Amino acid sequence: MGIIAEEKYGYRCRYIATGHYARIRQLENGRYTICNSVTATKDQTYALYNLTQDQLKRTLMPVGEYSKDQIRKIASDIGLRVAHKPDSQDICFVKDGDYASFLEEYTGKKVPKGNFVTKDGIILGTHKGITHYTIGQRRGLELPMGHRVFVTDLKTETNEVVIGENMI
Repeated sequence: MGIIAEEKYGYRCRYIATGHYARIRQLENGRYTICNSVTATKDQTYALYNLTQDQLKRTLMPVGEYSKDQIRKIASDIGLRVAHKPDSQDICFVKDGDYASFLEEYTGKKVPKGNFVTKDGIILGTHKGITHYTIGQRRGLELPMGHRVFVTDLKTETNEVVIGENMI
């Protein structure tokens, strides 16, 4: 992340810290791996599966060492006003949870509609903009498929959201 940020944006950083409930460990062979947080009910490793080795070695995840109750107590003890706010399932700093609108407002760019497609390119329907979807998402697709489907890929170059029946 640091190298990517430096090349693309001119930032110079050694590490980036996240608030994810996960941990990173370096294995004996030198490779890095994502590990479950100490509290299984808040574990977020599923959202981090595609981080590269370079990104993992430059990422800190201190929250993964604590339970949610411990984090709330720490936040309360130091006077953070968000210490007792309800849990979020989305990006925590976006007030109303509408991160797609946040991105449009922040960048000044309207995200166009595009196609839902199968991995073979068969068009299934129209999506409301690629920023509204994440890999692994099942809910809110508004696709009447008659069975459970998931977002399996986001093709930004063609503005397509790929739909599949499982995450494998």
